[in-house]
Amino acid sequence: MPSIQGICGQAIMSRIAGKICSPTSANLWRKYKPANNIYIRNTANVFNDVDLTCFPVGCSIWGFSGFGGAALISRWHMLSANHLVGKAKKWIGSSWRFVNKANKVITRTVASATRIDTGDIDVLTFDNPLPIGIKPAYVPAADWFPLFGNISPLYPVPGLGTDQFGNLICLDITYIIAAGTFFMQSNNPMRAGWYKQLSAGDSGYSGGVIVGNKFVLLTQWETPSSGPSDVAHIDEINAIMAKKSVALTRLSING
Repeated sequence: MPSIQGICGQAIMSRIAGKICSPTSANLWRKYKPANNIYIRNTANVFNDVDLTCFPVGCSIWGFSGFGGAALISRWHMLSANHLVGKAKKWIGSSWRFVNKANKVITRTVASATRIDTGDIDVLTFDNPLPIGIKPAYVPAADWFPLFGNISPLYPVPGLGTDQFGNLICLDITYIIAAGTFFMQSNNPMRAGWYKQLSAGDSGYSGGVIVGNKFVLLTQWETPSSGPSDVAHIDEINAIMAKKSVALTRLSING
């Protein structure tokens, strides 16, 4: 059985080895001007070969400032943090910006929103699907689940997250359980240098892992060290997505 630590760790370490964390190596954006609707991707960042167009760049509720994030899970749907708005219906009518690989900005409006159980996951549904150039995140397939029990603070999984400023953050995932996904700054000196503390406004932004060159979504930030467990709610999320005849894209641990 493969080691989740080894597979996901290799994907991180092979990209940051011998490099210094800087705005050039560890940020999504070379030019970021929300007020002018201008976003130019930074192709020099070390994760540039991983398609991260699943992350929107701003929401109209906060004037497209970057405050409050989400992650695309189909061309119709996103996940975000319920505590950002308090009630899922408050998302309705909000607009979100996405940026494709060619730096074209695409905007979509939320037509409906549903909270999963009583937790911090909201499923947002757009009025129209996004084009193919905006790629949804993957989620774990069934073969990941036996491996989750092997994760602990002593045997963490190297992961990747982002924040409202476009920083690409290396972190160590310490638990993936029904109660949530938990993480910390790595004790590994190399990964520790690529960590940034989350702050107000980062809620809803995403944490996950890299397998090969694919981003696998695990959570949206709820606190500076945790978020809800998306993988614990795959069936409920798919039930909502089925109304648009789509489903989560699940990736094997072997890629």
